[in-house]
Amino acid sequence: MPSTHSASSNPGQPGRRRAPVCVLIAALLVPCASVQCVTVDAEPGDLASRPFGTAADGSRSRVYSLREAAITVRVTDFGATLLSVEAPAVNGPVEEVLWGESDVSGLERGLGDATLLSWDQRLWEVLDQGQAGDLSFLRLGLEDKPLSPFPSGGRTELTITLDGSGDLAMELRANEPGVPVLPTALRWNLGGADAGTVLDHVLEVMAERVLALGSDGVHRPVPVGGTTLDFRAARAVGSPRRNPHGEPWNGRPTLYLLEDMPRTAGSQQRPMRCALRLRHPGSGRTLELWTDYGCLLLSCDEASRPGLGPLPATLVIQPVPVPETAALQGAQDPLLEEQSRRIAWRLRPVP
Repeated sequence: MPSTHSASSNPGQPGRRRAPVCVLIAALLVPCASVQCVTVDAEPGDLASRPFGTAADGSRSRVYSLREAAITVRVTDFGATLLSVEAPAVNGPVEEVLWGESDVSGLERGLGDATLLSWDQRLWEVLDQGQAGDLSFLRLGLEDKPLSPFPSGGRTELTITLDGSGDLAMELRANEPGVPVLPTALRWNLGGADAGTVLDHVLEVMAERVLALGSDGVHRPVPVGGTTLDFRAARAVGSPRRNPHGEPWNGRPTLYLLEDMPRTAGSQQRPMRCALRLRHPGSGRTLELWTDYGCLLLSCDEASRPGLGPLPATLVIQPVPVPETAALQGAQDPLLEEQSRRIAWRLRPVP
């Protein structure tokens, strides 16, 4: 069970505010997660950080390292972008399993994992950060100008936490309705940098349908049954699906529609559900994605672009809202009504 901590900030340090950190508590044995604010008595210590480079506008960015147990997560304040994750194998080494850019210029060139919105290429303010008990946390904020991305402008905050059980949680909150996409199109290979392939990863996607874009510009749901897109039963990414063609998934970007989960009585938030499980048989590493987003965008670099050269073979995973162009007969994602979105990545070395 993940521990429950949040922190009070140090008033003597610039950029730190005295406020409880809102922490996502996500237990493996419960069907949904909740957001709780709790208090730590001891003053938290600072996260390790280093320069990440100078952006074109002259702003100086940094990389912050969240470390718990044998897991390390690195995040930059430029675009609030996750850059890397290092995790142990079962009875094996600690290796990098997520890849991002090595400096800010890569993100500015549009080669990073967070390039969907103009605010992703701006420097976020570090509101609070530190480590207390078995919890590391980083809270970032951004003031948005009108029309980017909110019509009247607004304040957005992103809280990232890592606890000792390997739960990496993210929550985006805004003071205006209409929360945009979290900058989390992440490139995973649980086999490590020398794995050479991601096609041996065992994938399970909890979705009955995908959204296909028609010639009229409207997304319509299509059942995955009997197609190469069907990962409801766990199977290797590169294995052929039993269908008339016997072909594997081509790895091209696929928009899976996650079944809607209504709010429980008295709750102001939609419950999270497990959308994806990924396992690397060789290392024993497993990854679960829990989210309250309505869709999951999935692609595989290796399958769609053979011969990547020096780039690692990765599975690209991004929770996203249901497109406004989707014809879902009442199952529309209420994006314009929401003011928070949540994601939890659960990384485990499970034999």
